[in-house]
Amino acid sequence: MPATELKATDVFAFVMFAVEVSIGRIFFEDETQATSVIQILRGDRPKMPENAQEVGLTGEMWEFVESCWQRDPDKRPTVEEIVTVLRRSFIMMFICLLS
Repeated sequence: MPATELKATDVFAFVMFAVEVSIGRIFFEDETQATSVIQILRGDRPKMPENAQEVGLTGEMWEFVESCWQRDPDKRPTVEEIVTVLRRSFIMMFICLLS
């Protein structure tokens, strides 16, 4: 597997994991591993969870999450872009806490 695909795969997996930890729920948890893989390969993606706003997943942030799950790995953000978005998000949360 070329290094660029591996990095894009890492982006997909990291964001999936990060969202699952944030919302306290595993996507496709009622499916077998094989079924989950088939769903993802078919293009199925998780929908924005009902508790997303409660854990800081705004509509804008969810759009970014979905961009990390693009079917075409070349269209996914880089790890550097993810770090930038997360930093901005943490800064905004910190500012809100101080207000």
